[in-house]
Amino acid sequence: MKKQQRLLVIGLCLIFSIMMCSCLGKLTSNSIVGKWNHSLGYNSQYGDIEWYEFFNDGTYSWGYYSTRFDTNYPKNGGKYSILDDGRLKLEIGYMVETKSMSKNGNKLIIDGYEYIKQ
Repeated sequence: MKKQQRLLVIGLCLIFSIMMCSCLGKLTSNSIVGKWNHSLGYNSQYGDIEWYEFFNDGTYSWGYYSTRFDTNYPKNGGKYSILDDGRLKLEIGYMVETKSMSKNGNKLIIDGYEYIKQ
């Protein structure tokens, strides 16, 4: 009987470990909530910034800030979701776009561009 209990405990620990490992590094909507800024390389001498802001309700805004004119230029907004494979799905009215996405600490990488959490 003790051998069966020991095997059961080992089996449950193994299953739990596999489940925990599969969850590591997985992006969720909560892990990207907030404002993320990207300094635009072609305008870096001016310090112009493109930004995404993700909200808890599944909506986002996307815009551009020009330090030269101290002006925000909102571009778009809509709904977002994270697909099972980790890609970001953005819906803007009738248009749907998917982008590759990963997160490393306070950096969100969207289609190869680094955005820093503010």
